[in-house]
Amino acid sequence: KTLDGFQRRAVALAASTKPSEKTTILSSLDRMGVTPSRDLITAYEAATNRAISSLDSDDASELLWALARLGHRPSNSLFAALEEALATHINHISSDDVAGVWWALARIKAEPSVGFLRILEQRTFEVQKVLLPR
Repeated sequence: KTLDGFQRRAVALAASTKPSEKTTILSSLDRMGVTPSRDLITAYEAATNRAISSLDSDDASELLWALARLGHRPSNSLFAALEEALATHINHISSDDVAGVWWALARIKAEPSVGFLRILEQRTFEVQKVLLPR
């Protein structure tokens, strides 16, 4: 009952919840073994779609990772928006986030655009060079 009430409150506050807070809530529910309600996922997707222009690389990669961890494939419109946010801020994505994005794409069996795959591939090579010993 408590978690049902929590999820209903989270739905009501979805529009004003920061992306990092959405990720924390989804990840916390997952760690507790609680499947987020369909209403919560839908509210978070709608709120994120409306605020996509304000997402930075951390917000986009962490939200994609949290959804993938839950085994939830984002709606086509949210996935396209996350792709756009990641591509826009690709130079700010850390090596950990690059790995997380690849993992999330595989986990949800995503079909990203060829353009996004090329951008992500290029960033992977860039961060790989930094990690390799000389």
